[in-house]
Amino acid sequence: MNIDISTGPINTPKDPQNSSNLEIPISNPDTTSFIKEETFPNKFPFPLEDLPEDTHISYFNQRVSSLLSPRDKNIVIAPSFNFSAEQENIWENEIENLNDKLNESAQTILSLRSEYSKLQSLYEESKSEYENDAKSNKIMIENLCKECQEQKNKIQDLRMKIQKLTAENEKLQFENTENGITLSEKEQIIQDFENEISKLSYTHRSEIDSLNSKIPLLDDEYKIKLKACEEENQAKLKEYEAKIKELTSDFSKLSETHRTEIDSLNRNMLLIEEEHKEKLKTVEEGAKIKIKELEETIKVLKIENEELKKQQLTSQNLNSSFSSSKDNFTFSFHSNYTDLSEATRESKGYSALSEREYEFTPIRLEKDALEERVRSLEIQLNWYRAKFGYKSKEAIIQKPEHLILDEYKPKRKQLETVKEELKTNPKNKKIDEIVSMFRKNPK
Repeated sequence: MNIDISTGPINTPKDPQNSSNLEIPISNPDTTSFIKEETFPNKFPFPLEDLPEDTHISYFNQRVSSLLSPRDKNIVIAPSFNFSAEQENIWENEIENLNDKLNESAQTILSLRSEYSKLQSLYEESKSEYENDAKSNKIMIENLCKECQEQKNKIQDLRMKIQKLTAENEKLQFENTENGITLSEKEQIIQDFENEISKLSYTHRSEIDSLNSKIPLLDDEYKIKLKACEEENQAKLKEYEAKIKELTSDFSKLSETHRTEIDSLNRNMLLIEEEHKEKLKTVEEGAKIKIKELEETIKVLKIENEELKKQQLTSQNLNSSFSSSKDNFTFSFHSNYTDLSEATRESKGYSALSEREYEFTPIRLEKDALEERVRSLEIQLNWYRAKFGYKSKEAIIQKPEHLILDEYKPKRKQLETVKEELKTNPKNKKIDEIVSMFRKNPK
């Protein structure tokens, strides 16, 4: 199917006989009659509604219904027919051939539909191009009409001048002038003016013809520019593709290097983990030994504490047996001295000074020291248990003082060495690193 959508060249008159007759009437100031708008068909000549949907199926259904339904209602179709197998095979082959033909027709319809859609899209594109060209041509023609109107106004002014000159000539025909201008001279002047008017109309016609001839040349230049732009775009696309390939190759190289770095880091991590596990094992073994030693020392201290408590009880019983007076500053101590109230203390002869004396007795001081040592040992034991996974109900997670001092002493030594090095060599990278480390963690 070849459909001619083109409507001829742009801005060329359809009538070749009247192409040269571009005269503008001087007497008529209206120039709208000069503009000629070419009409474009609003609809595609072959609408989609004319093509039937699923033609092969509808046709087949109609054909089968026409074959099955009797033409006359009075005719009765027998329920069974006795046909030969050859006849049935012939009919089946015919039905298969018909089905193949129907499928072929359906495919042709689908191909025609796709061609139709393509033609419709081409039609819309050509319509939009035609409308744009028509708008641009209309603007150009309007500009030309404006120029023609200006030329007409000039011609009108010249005509007014000619009328004035003719009026003056008529006056001079009846009067004798002192200037000595004859009638023939005046007629010559008028003729010159008319010649100028004719020249202007001729130039105007030649300008219109030159513009009409330039329009197709401009179209060709526009097409050449479009081709050049397309070639430049293709060259840029090729350059971009080459750059993308280079970048992908660089990225693959970087990914390979990154993978090797990751593998080396993973290997180092495994080695560090193995070393850390070995160190942990050694630390755990040492901690277990130390925990056992601490437990033994706590047991010994508990036994000593119990012995001291027994000695304290015996000393309290001995002190209670003796009686003392207030003048000699000897006082009797009761076993449940702390549970007594102030009134009972005064009634029994106790005072604040006796309480102080009781607090600073050597047995009480020794007992307090032992209790403090037991408490510190329990804190150390609980800290070691919490660190190495030994859970206890009364675990106070507190770092022992001797461990804090052990960690602090080498850092203090490093700081002193840094101070000495700063005195001798103030510009040293290692010193700056150690100073920054101390600023982050002063302990």
